[in-house]
Amino acid sequence: MTDDEISKGWWAQQSKGTKALIGVVGLCCIGLIVIVGLAGVMSPDATTSTDNTPETTSTGVSNQETSSSGSSYVEVSYPDGSWDGSITLQSGNNEEEINFDGSGTKRFDLADNSDKDVYVMAQKQDEGTGKLSAVVVRDGETKLTQSTTEGYGIVSGWVFSWE
Repeated sequence: MTDDEISKGWWAQQSKGTKALIGVVGLCCIGLIVIVGLAGVMSPDATTSTDNTPETTSTGVSNQETSSSGSSYVEVSYPDGSWDGSITLQSGNNEEEINFDGSGTKRFDLADNSDKDVYVMAQKQDEGTGKLSAVVVRDGETKLTQSTTEGYGIVSGWVFSWE
């Protein structure tokens, strides 16, 4: 290698075709990053409802703030902050999932789904040490009670239709 080649540097030693190829690959990478970023910004975070009016899903599950209606329900409670989670209803090969979020105490009426297996999962959305709990009641009888005080803690469990 001559002194002239060393002083030019690596980029100066590349042919026009190599420089063009590197430029095209670099632009494609930047374009891909921009597209993925825009897709992330434009897509919804979750299918949840944040209003306080009861909402009935296509599965017949009613989302109500601490009400006493129905003898079959899931109740999630975290007085110190917010939580999110899901309820899965399963009957044979059919499975439906309801995603939810909230704070305080919310009750999800399962009166129209008492013949289905129920899976509940809820997670705290902070590092707090308050108690997050989930309770599943079927036909007036408490079938599942789970709680945690861990930061970002998760509670979950199944209640089967034959129980």
